[in-house]
Amino acid sequence: MSTSQQPPENQPLRLLALDGGGVKGLTSLLILRRLMLQLKRDVTDPDEPIPRPCDVFDLIGGTSTGGLIAIMIGRLGMTVDECIETYKKLGKTVFGKKKAFGIGRTMFSGSMYETKDLQTAIKTLVAERLKQERVPSRADTDNTRAANTITAPRGDQAVQASSSSSGEAAQDPEDAPLNDIHADLSRFVCATRNKTFNYELIRNYTSGKPDQVDYDCTIWEAGSATAAAPMLFGPVTFQKSTAKFSDGGTTINCPLPEVVNEARRLWNSPQFACIVSLGTGWPANTMVKSGLLSFLGQTVKVLTDAQKKYEAWVRGNRDDLNIKERYFRFNVEQGMDQLKLDEWAETEEMTALTDSYLGQDKQMNEVEHCVKLLRTIDAVNEIAQVAVRDSRQRRILNLLRFREIHARHEEIRLAHRETFEWLFHETQPGERSWTNFMEWLQNDNSVYWINGKAGSGKSTLMKFISDDSRLMEALRTSRWANGRPVIKASFYFWYNGTSMQKSRKGLMQSLLLQLLELQPHLISIIFHEVFALSDNDFDFEKFSTEAELMRALRKTLDQPERTSNLIFLIDGLDEYNASEQEMVALTDLFQSLAVLPRVKFVLSSRPLPAYVQAFQAGAGLELRMLTELDIEKFVSDKLKDRLSQAYGEREIDRIQKLIEYIVKYASGVFRWVDLVVEAVLEGIRHCNTLYELQEEVKRLPLDLIPFYGHMWNGIKPEYRIEASQLFQLVRKAMMDEDAMQLEWVYEHRHRAVTLFLATTKDPEQQVFSRPILPLTTIRKSELAKLMEGRLRSRCMWLLDFHCAEAEYRDDPDEVKLAYATVQLANR
Repeated sequence: MSTSQQPPENQPLRLLALDGGGVKGLTSLLILRRLMLQLKRDVTDPDEPIPRPCDVFDLIGGTSTGGLIAIMIGRLGMTVDECIETYKKLGKTVFGKKKAFGIGRTMFSGSMYETKDLQTAIKTLVAERLKQERVPSRADTDNTRAANTITAPRGDQAVQASSSSSGEAAQDPEDAPLNDIHADLSRFVCATRNKTFNYELIRNYTSGKPDQVDYDCTIWEAGSATAAAPMLFGPVTFQKSTAKFSDGGTTINCPLPEVVNEARRLWNSPQFACIVSLGTGWPANTMVKSGLLSFLGQTVKVLTDAQKKYEAWVRGNRDDLNIKERYFRFNVEQGMDQLKLDEWAETEEMTALTDSYLGQDKQMNEVEHCVKLLRTIDAVNEIAQVAVRDSRQRRILNLLRFREIHARHEEIRLAHRETFEWLFHETQPGERSWTNFMEWLQNDNSVYWINGKAGSGKSTLMKFISDDSRLMEALRTSRWANGRPVIKASFYFWYNGTSMQKSRKGLMQSLLLQLLELQPHLISIIFHEVFALSDNDFDFEKFSTEAELMRALRKTLDQPERTSNLIFLIDGLDEYNASEQEMVALTDLFQSLAVLPRVKFVLSSRPLPAYVQAFQAGAGLELRMLTELDIEKFVSDKLKDRLSQAYGEREIDRIQKLIEYIVKYASGVFRWVDLVVEAVLEGIRHCNTLYELQEEVKRLPLDLIPFYGHMWNGIKPEYRIEASQLFQLVRKAMMDEDAMQLEWVYEHRHRAVTLFLATTKDPEQQVFSRPILPLTTIRKSELAKLMEGRLRSRCMWLLDFHCAEAEYRDDPDEVKLAYATVQLANR
């Protein structure tokens, strides 16, 4: 018995896996023919024959009729065209007549077709091939992969192979063994062992592995065993071992996983050049009908559904660098699901469906890519290098990424409709109290500073700028960009967040990640000292130091290979958790980076001394001078209709005066306005008169911090302990970095439902007293609504309740409520 061939040293393997599918296996052959024809087109010698699959692949495995094809193209060395003609004849011979008693007898006799017809057809096939002078071997070809020595995978023995196997011509077809001592191609078929209902590999070589069984059988026995589909044919018994087998498709109709596993068993740490998996059509997506005939048809369909098994294999191997970008699945998607396993007469329809499938742009590209890998080892090595490079790039990017990197941007409220629009408009004569933003985008000035009081809407404006498409449109057509692409990166400092959200280290990691995700070719240059290191040699602590990150950021911005212009939006410099000296150092950093070519910064902060000194003389704006109309619109939209409904149109003048009072004393602080509006709405709900509302508004502190004190004093004494608990829970949820390493905690830490369940004193609602069952969306929305009311009475808007409008804008209100969040109010 032979052992499998060891390919030339360091030469990647080419593997072929053939699904089962009855006569639908014809589509596999048609696809394989297209691959072989494409290989032939790339050969300059017109007399060169179309390659045989046995000249191309190192290992072929098949199941069911795919196993039969594996024998034809592998053990018998047939061309694809010879296989197609033989396959059609087999289909007519085997499936051309059913047993006399039809479907009813199937339940008793065990098969719809005569098993002996299948065996006779395979014996005839083998006999015709063996009548030739000899069965050609791969050693006869000029292919550089051919060899006359078949070496055991373990490297401890070698079998000299004759270049001729003409001795087979004199053999009785019934005695021709599947094992071939002259073989220099490994192939196997899958069959199901009836006794155990486990699939077995029936090989043309000795595996040499103690956990593998090597069956001594003839070619026709192996072909009959793998193709004996349940209910279509009866089982096949091997004469020498008396082992009984049925179609391998009953347990493994997609042999791809076993082909790859077998290659790993045969060869020590093999490299893969190309892995080709050929299907026989996608499964039907139909309801199961009643009746005996439908039962049998659906049973066969379930047993031969290979696509899902292939997809499961892909999911489990997508990160394997030795496989990634080197496996190809060809499987006719449309129409094949309507054909049964035994519809041998539908060869023309199968051919048309396959031609249509291969004519699609996607499939043509896949064929071209596949053939490139089958043809040249250089292409394989190139892909291997790309896979390694991509893996190392992902490692660097994953190390830069931190969980809450986008959290602040997502939690900032969207701008009220039709506010901040002035930013993207031209200023009118006499309105030069600020630097026109659109003009600044056009010129070479590098820093634009937005400043305003706490709560004035700086973060909302920065999010508005970042999300608005007009920013990138203006930049791409600007004199500054001069036709070059523009990359945007942003960071939002957040004092109430984790250490990474309020530190310079977090700033640099975030900016580097965003820049390098869009320019991955720079990663090996920026981090060249660590890029090629293995995981064991990689020092994450050294890599992630602030000094190393600073070096990397400077190098990225000052990189000659950088072809893009860069704009950075950095919000909340005043929320940088640092001393004044460190704030000065931060301004020095921005100013030193801003002098580099093709770089712009949009910065925002409160007017703290360090930032005023650094940026006041440059381009920018002060929000207080520009948002009066925005505030007036916000207050009118929120209050005018509600006040008119409550007090009538006759009070319209007093209503307008109340709105004007709020706008006048807002001093540009949106947060103050937001709280005043909530106080007015609360008064309306309590049926206060318009006069009482006016007096209440006049008593409210005009500065934000005293306003918060006023709100705290307004909490009823009996609620203050609970209010304190709520504040501490929310703050802990926002800042506990250890807890946020847990996925569930991170996802649910801000949810109003979570907060309700954590604080309720109702024994019926407490988590540990309830059965472990998922809450419905309706129940979540009910609990969130309760939490919203409790926050209003216990915390007086010092905690913000946010419906999930952005993420669930197209969903019903109960869904938005179910996923509502609670956060600390802005400072």
